[in-house]
Amino acid sequence: MVFLISVQIFYIEIIFYIFIIINLKFTNMRKIRLLSTGVLILLTVGLYAQTNQEKGRDTDNKSFEEAIKPTLNYTASEGDTDFGTKDSVILDDQIILGSLGVGSDCVDNEMFGFNTILLKENNVRMKFEDTSTSGSFPSNDWTLIANDSANEGDNYFAVEDATAVVIPFKLMAGAPANSLFVGSTGNVGIGTDNPMQKLHVMGGMKLDAILTVPGSPEEGFVYMDGNDNLLKYYNGTAWQTVADKQSLTSATLTGSTLQIDIENGSSVSVDLSPILADLEARLSALEGPSGINNIESINPKMSQNSPNPFAYETSINFYIPNEISNASITIYDIKGSVVKEMPINQRGEGDITVTEETVADGTYFYSLILDGRKADSKIMIKAK
Repeated sequence: MVFLISVQIFYIEIIFYIFIIINLKFTNMRKIRLLSTGVLILLTVGLYAQTNQEKGRDTDNKSFEEAIKPTLNYTASEGDTDFGTKDSVILDDQIILGSLGVGSDCVDNEMFGFNTILLKENNVRMKFEDTSTSGSFPSNDWTLIANDSANEGDNYFAVEDATAVVIPFKLMAGAPANSLFVGSTGNVGIGTDNPMQKLHVMGGMKLDAILTVPGSPEEGFVYMDGNDNLLKYYNGTAWQTVADKQSLTSATLTGSTLQIDIENGSSVSVDLSPILADLEARLSALEGPSGINNIESINPKMSQNSPNPFAYETSINFYIPNEISNASITIYDIKGSVVKEMPINQRGEGDITVTEETVADGTYFYSLILDGRKADSKIMIKAK
């Protein structure tokens, strides 16, 4: 190559002198100098280009990979032998001014629309693999999944706990709008985009009944007890039954005033004078046509039912003289209508039982009727 360079320099000198001789004819020596200088520059540039071409032959003998490797700035595993399959590792930040398409089905001139990142193939997954090895650092892996990979599988979007291989969150295709909505206040809406409380459900709710009491409960825990099909809540000390009514603990009738004691220490007093007066009038009207009066000489007796109020059953003690031919205890509702008439064949002392099937929850009056005459009347309360 050194010999070729020397020959080229020799040729340049010959051409240079030829141009000088030819241009001696010009009287203006300044033109001769300019022309000679220009020819020398052109020949020098040509020589430089040819020399670099000779040097470039060594580059031609290199592989395409080695030629562009300094530009790509990548590394690859030694097992990669085909450049087309080698992984490109960028050893610096990568900034894409545009959209990114990832997946085997992306094509040239892909239509991205407003999507900054497009994942496109027949099994779309995005995995977050944490490489932490120290026991004090979290290392759980997660995967975003779009649809089943099996034929006739489900269409959904899911978050998978890749370490435990479970799917804690799954959103099926076709779910209606606002199936799950979290407002700016942190309120959660199910079926609504305007949740007014921490949990706002538009529609019904269902609790599956369980047979085992939840362990380690805290105040406010709720569950449906499958043993009695009742809703239970934990008040911080014990499980309580959720009821639509408060339990009545006792009732005391003093004259025409009824005092009802309610659970948790509450009580209420009711003046029954208007009701009793109306009931007395109704009973008198019922007895009026027969022209008979209350029995006083026989001294029959009927006790207050016990317990009162009652939930399941209550007993009424009575005394009926032997002279009485027909006897019964009749129960009336608050309007004076007959609810139940219970004939009594026994004479002397006895008792009769009223069960929860006899009357519904409410307040009732019951009377001892002897031979068509009212001997006594009292109030009875049925409540759960």
